[in-house]
Amino acid sequence: MWSDFDWAYDGVSHSIAGSGGSECAAHTTLRRRLFESLVVSVLGVGYFVWGYRRISVPPFIGHPLPDATHKGRRFGRRPLLVVMCLVFGCEIGFKCATKTLIYLLNPCHVVTAVQIFLLAAPPGRLATVLFRWQMHSVSGAILALVFPVLNTRLLPFETEVYYVQHLLMLIVPFYLLRLGGAYSVERLQDFSWSMVSVGIWLLYHFFVLQGLALVSPFHRNQG
Repeated sequence: MWSDFDWAYDGVSHSIAGSGGSECAAHTTLRRRLFESLVVSVLGVGYFVWGYRRISVPPFIGHPLPDATHKGRRFGRRPLLVVMCLVFGCEIGFKCATKTLIYLLNPCHVVTAVQIFLLAAPPGRLATVLFRWQMHSVSGAILALVFPVLNTRLLPFETEVYYVQHLLMLIVPFYLLRLGGAYSVERLQDFSWSMVSVGIWLLYHFFVLQGLALVSPFHRNQG
């Protein structure tokens, strides 16, 4: 079955610790992984439902800033979008060149794609939803910068692109916050968005990624 998708994972080196292979797959028993996935998935659904029932999306009322100020702050939006696309394009190119496209399922790549959409799409209620969700997801970029995983990055400039991508993931939210309008955050005492975000990521990690890990010979926490 997996031979049909060798373009996506054939470059994963099993000789690098933690990247895949039989030793990585056997680090714990199948029964324990199924149990952990079931328990965490139930928690994820609980968090998501709790937050979703209490969540509120403010109506889109346009931009509150004067036109001159708004245009001044909006000036950097297109250059930032171009840089984000170039960096993410390089990342995809590296994955194609090394046949490790499976690593694009990494949560940081998912958040990067959402941020590119936010920079490209017009403001609106969907932008508000995605913006608030990704605000609770950029902690992964901080962890990636503090604890970088670079042993699978062997091509020239691949390591540099890693750092640039994760730095941009932290810059984009601050830039969008300065624009205001649709790019606003909830009140400090409102935990509904954070609970929804935690629920989504728990399900993504322990249902989607763990599910793939159970039936495949590679590890998706790299890349």
